[in-house]
Amino acid sequence: MTILKSERTNKVWAWSVYILSLLVFGVGVWHSGILSGAQRAGMALTADYAAQSKAQIESFDKELCDSARKYWETYPDVAENAFFGRQGGGGCKGAYEHWTRHGRQEGRIWPGNAS
Repeated sequence: MTILKSERTNKVWAWSVYILSLLVFGVGVWHSGILSGAQRAGMALTADYAAQSKAQIESFDKELCDSARKYWETYPDVAENAFFGRQGGGGCKGAYEHWTRHGRQEGRIWPGNAS
């Protein structure tokens, strides 16, 4: 009987140490520079965008949509794409997203860019 109690006690201690080490690891990761650095970068980006004036944002959106329309006219296959096209969920940003992900490497030209 005493052997069973000591084995049971050892298992309880082993599991306790295991759970405690996972908890300590989780707290360490949560407070590490990995997560907090990414969080700070995201917050800074959000703050920078929010600090722009409404006129700048509207001007940027109008410019982006004008360029997107020209891009779609030049590349009808992109305009018809379910994700990047005119009917895609990204709207005008979908055309630019296509160009940054695929179009640039394919040699397509974004309107207004010499690259």
